[in-house]
Parts: sequence; structure tokens; C-alpha cells
Amino acid sequence: MILANPRSFVVAVTLALGGTVAGSAAVSLAAPAATSTTVTRSTFQTTNVRTSPATSSVLVGKMPVGTTVTGTLSNGWVKISTPSKYAGKYVKDSVLAKTTATAPPAEKPSLPAPTGTPAWVGYAKTYLYNSAGTQLTTIPVNTKVSGKIAGTKLFKITGGPYNGKYLRNIDLLWTDPLRSRPTALGTNKAPVGITVTRYVITNRDPIAVCSAATTHSKLVAYIPKGTALKGKYVSDDWFRITSGAHTGRYVSSALIYATNTMSAYNGVAKKNDMCALPSWTQTNCAPTQPRFLACPAATSFVEMNAAFRALYGYDIKIGEAYRDLTT
Repeated sequence: MILANPRSFVVAVTLALGGTVAGSAAVSLAAPAATSTTVTRSTFQTTNVRTSPATSSVLVGKMPVGTTVTGTLSNGWVKISTPSKYAGKYVKDSVLAKTTATAPPAEKPSLPAPTGTPAWVGYAKTYLYNSAGTQLTTIPVNTKVSGKIAGTKLFKITGGPYNGKYLRNIDLLWTDPLRSRPTALGTNKAPVGITVTRYVITNRDPIAVCSAATTHSKLVAYIPKGTALKGKYVSDDWFRITSGAHTGRYVSSALIYATNTMSAYNGVAKKNDMCALPSWTQTNCAPTQPRFLACPAATSFVEMNAAFRALYGYDIKIGEAYRDLTT
């Protein structure tokens, strides 16, 4: 082997073995020390505890929802001090919620719903109630009503054929579901009521055909990618089929397009990126189905709910969140 510069070879070997070379400064290869902070957190879902700060390390236990965790935060991991059962073990900070929050104002602000507020019935099977809370008949979907918030869960109708009756807040929409507005998809959308041809563009499972313009309606069929559909937009979210085997049925406008060259990739997030929210977020619709959000958003949501509950005395419910495409 021929060395163009024998001294450079000696220097390289000497440094590699941890020595120093006369006439040259010592080089430190140590990584900078990680900063650490003492924190207090709370689990908002069943949370994994590991032997070291890495998801590939050994899983030694799971802490239940509502566990208070204190420890040292460094590089995105909390080294646990308490609970003592897991002292010295690690939990990922992104799946914990901060327990400290800004104190709420002394006076609770009123809900923004004065008398005369318009609302629209959002679901196909929505019930009216009387003042005693007895369930009465159903009211048609998309019916416009005016009234006022009554307590934290009810809306009292003032005027019209349903005057004096009540609806649940969670069954109402606060913007007109049949409105027509501009969209970023440009030529994809058409004015409500205009007959057009659209194509199914999902790249995974076939899309569902529904009996009514709501996710709560019955699924009557599935349509594969590339299928041409003739029909009309009835809202920003729903398309009514007006010809063929599924005449009178509805599909989501999110998965159809003006040409058959588009592809939609909805509901394919990595499972490790999504976190299940606590059961108190669930509604009467699908009451046992967990609601999933991206983990950082889930953490922020739980913290926001704590401040909301301090103001209003109840939790925020989530009707719809992330679901995989098959679900």
C-alpha cells in the first residue's frame, strides 16, 4: 500500500484509538448532553411502559386511563418516578396529557344560542321530545327549526309546527346542510340540483351506497372504483343517484369526481400514528366505537376538554373522527 501522506495515516489511526497528536487539538466525539425537565402528566388511554426510551424496548406493563405520572422528560420520553411500581421505566410523552391548565374565568360565558337561532335536523331518525323528556315522533332530516338552547343538551323550538317541542343538540346542524358553495375541487362539484356524471375514485375498498344522505342510514350496496354515476348533488357532502340500479340512493361526494383519473386514499393512516380517545368522547351513535385522532391532536384534545369541562361541567363528545377505510 502506498501512502501519499504517511503522517495523515498516523494521525487518523491515533485519533481512532482515542489518543491525541502533538500539534493538534483534541477532538471530542461525545454527543451533547440531553436536556431534561421534571413533568407531571396524565394518561388518557391505556399506555405502554417500557424498559428504555425506545418503542423497540421491552414492554413491562400498561398504565390505565387516568393515571398520574411524574418523572423526567428528555428526548420525548418520560423516565417515571411515580407510580412507584414503574419507577425507572419509560413512557412516551406524546401519548400523555399535561395536567396543568390555565384557570378558567370566574364567570362562565353563555352558550352562543339566543332565541331565534336557526338549526337543521341532521339525521334521518331524529326524535322530538316534550318538556318532560318523553320521546315523541321523528322529525324529517334537514328540517329547519328556530329556537334556543335549553340547558346543556337540549334545544327548544320556538315557532312553527313544532313550537314548544325539544330536540337534542347533538342531533342538530348549525349550518344549512343543503347549501351550495364554491369548492377547491373546481369542476368536480356542480350546483345543487343539476344532473351530472361522476366517477367512483377510491383506490381501496368500494364505496358504500346509503339509503339516505347521512352516515346513520342503511348501507344498501357497494360500488367499485371507476363506476360512472349519474345524479345530483344534494349538499356539499352527498350525491343522489338518479339512474341505474341504485336510483334514489346516496354516495359521499368525497369519493366521486368529474373524471375517472383521480384516486382517493382515505383512511389509510399508520396505526401507530393514531390514538384512541377516552370513552367519554363517544356519542349515542356508535357508543362503543373508539374515536381515533393523530396522537398529538389527541393529547391536545384531552387538554382542551379539561378546560371546557371546568367551564361547562360536561365533556366534549365526538360524533365522527378517524376510521380506517374498511370501517
